[in-house]
Formats: sequence, structure tokens, C-alpha cells
Amino acid sequence: AGWRDPADRTQPKPLQTIELAAFHRWRDEPRASLWEYVQEFADSEAGQVPASVLSDIESSEDPEGKKRTEGGRRVVVSARVERDPSLRAEALRIHGHDCMVCSFSFESVYGEWGREYAEVHHLEPLAERSAAHVTDPRTDLAVLCSNCHRMVHRKRDAVLDIDELRAKVDRIGLQDWVYKLSRNNG
Repeated sequence: AGWRDPADRTQPKPLQTIELAAFHRWRDEPRASLWEYVQEFADSEAGQVPASVLSDIESSEDPEGKKRTEGGRRVVVSARVERDPSLRAEALRIHGHDCMVCSFSFESVYGEWGREYAEVHHLEPLAERSAAHVTDPRTDLAVLCSNCHRMVHRKRDAVLDIDELRAKVDRIGLQDWVYKLSRNNG
């Protein structure tokens, strides 16, 4: 397709004629053959590094001997549980924006950037339901901060209920501390 354009990494820049010719000439050749051909143009020190040194460098950069990559793209087909954004908005209107477990306030800590932000949690996880159902934002949804929401869902097979998490937070006095801290930073 071509080299990636530094100005627009999403679009390949078409190969010029000479680049295309080099690509077609060398695409099926072993790397050793290509190295033999370009070696005379390379830095004179480049071919003199012992293979053991290169191996040591590779293993120090990848101690487990596995190359790991991220950021690739792939197409995934999956079922997705539908959510109604108006239920989230209604839960926030009813319950407010402070975490119902630890009292954290995004607005108090982050100012205008955090205003009217919080996460909304389904007290009975949607993934555990087999079909669509009526959700009452008063009784079926809770407002949580990101940390508490993550802790509720930390173990897929053991989702905590709000009271269980609140007991963990209350045990260490975190709720009062977070409340005071978030109000003092606002």
C-alpha cells in the first residue's frame, strides 16, 4: 500500500516507482539475501556485532522471549446489552452526582470539568438477565464514582452489592475522609 504519511498516519502514501520496484524485487527473498545486497551501503560497524550480543539485547528488551504488541485493529462480532441513556440521566436526577458508597463528588474535586458526572450502576447486572426488562431508576440504579463502580464489578463471578462495598469502605473510615477531602478541594 505504501509508507505511512507522517502527517496523516491513517493513510498510506503511495510508493514511488523506484520504491515499488524494490518492494517487488525483495518481497519474497530471505532477509539474509537482502542484507548481503545492502551491506556495502550500511555503516561499517553494523555487520560486526556478534549474534550473541544481538540476542542479549533482544532478551533484555523481552525477558520472557515473547514479543507483545498492542494497538492492532481487528473486527469483533458480539452481542451487546442495550442500555437506555435516559435511564442514566433519570438516575442522576433522582440520586444526585455523589457516589452512594463513598460520597466522592467529581465536581468538588475536578471543578467544572467534573460537574454533573458520575457513573450509574445496575444493582442487578444486566449481563445476568436473559431478556429485556423494565428498569426503575429509583430502585434499580445506583450512582457510583469510578473507583467504587470498578470495585463492585472487580470479580465477574462475585459482583458486590452496594451495601457490601459500603461496609468495606466504612470499615476503614474512607467515606468520611473522601467526603471531607472532596469538599475541601472544590
